[in-house]
Amino acid sequence: MIKYLSKKMKLAQLLKDDNKKDKTKVEEKSRPATLSTDLKDNLDLLSDIMGNSPDVIVRHFTFGKNRAVKAALLFMDGLADKKIINESIIKPLMYDIHLFDKNQLEMRTMEDIENILLSVGDVQHETAVDTMISRLLYGDTIMLVDGYQEVLIIDTK
Repeated sequence: MIKYLSKKMKLAQLLKDDNKKDKTKVEEKSRPATLSTDLKDNLDLLSDIMGNSPDVIVRHFTFGKNRAVKAALLFMDGLADKKIINESIIKPLMYDIHLFDKNQLEMRTMEDIENILLSVGDVQHETAVDTMISRLLYGDTIMLVDGYQEVLIIDTK
């Protein structure tokens, strides 16, 4: 009798584990493969994927004419170099922007932001969420800007 109950319990546990795996597969499939143009939606998506990990740092800021452009940087604490982030990304976007002519400050594309404002060497453009997450976990910094569907992946290792 005990053997019978033991087998039933193992079967019930296996079925329960299979249901969890199926639910995880459904959740992964329902996750969008690309980002939206809304910064908050993108940050919510990344928060859902990454969970509440204390290692993921999100730095919100504004830049541009009248500080009208909302943006966020995501990086892994301990993997990304905070000095590079502060000196080569945040400082040029928030403070050095006053050195440019007003005509130069009309940011139309992410290339404009990269070429005019950022003072880092290795920058790549990305729209795929999976690639972005893997690069974040590798130690790169992700820059999201409200109104843009693509992100800048900045080498800050």
